[in-house]
Amino acid sequence: MTKVNAFEVVSLQAAAGAKLTVDEPAVALGGTSSSAQDLVNRFSFRAVQVLQGDPFSWMASFGEWKRGDRGLKIYNAMGGSRDLSVMVDGDSAAAGDLLDAVWKALNQGRGGAPPKLEDRGLLYHLTTAVVRLPKAFTEFFPPARVLRDAAREALERAGLSPPTDPAFRFSIDVTSAWSGLSVPLEVRFEPRVGTKSEDRVFFTSSPLRSEEHLALLERLCGDSRLPRQPSSEIESNDT
Repeated sequence: MTKVNAFEVVSLQAAAGAKLTVDEPAVALGGTSSSAQDLVNRFSFRAVQVLQGDPFSWMASFGEWKRGDRGLKIYNAMGGSRDLSVMVDGDSAAAGDLLDAVWKALNQGRGGAPPKLEDRGLLYHLTTAVVRLPKAFTEFFPPARVLRDAAREALERAGLSPPTDPAFRFSIDVTSAWSGLSVPLEVRFEPRVGTKSEDRVFFTSSPLRSEEHLALLERLCGDSRLPRQPSSEIESNDT
């Protein structure tokens, strides 16, 4: 785990992608085994598959890439006729570097330097982080406790069985315009499934770069500090 001022980062995953707005797609595997094998050789993917027989729709899973003097764990890379994206175990800077490397690999052999991704479409970032914060959900949002208690009482009066530990969630719907289309996105903040309120462990996600995402959480925490008593270790894998 990594300490970020007022909270701990249990796990951090970042995605980087490009929505291509030009007519000529440049992210196809071409449907050939040699194209897929080239991705395996460069990024150590366990599997690369063309989806539904369409060379412009493909997915590569679980790889590793040497970035500087460190190995970068890759969750996936995906391509389509108008889209290219990668997801890594790390921050947005690493995801962006990998996206650029995959883009160059796919354009290998075309002659000359490939065009810059930012010149071919819209770049975007997504961040997912599991964090341990200094407060429980109802301490960040006190009205949630009032609503929970009132709902329990109302449900019991109606002869219904309220959940003993209802799941809270805070989200903001975001819409991004791309090539005339509206792409739905979301800022999400909720206690991690399978944890107790006193664990203060949260699943968070947003369409932001990782440094902006963590700064948002730091602002939420304000000047709060983690208590000093030890707490149980939490698995860093999230689904």
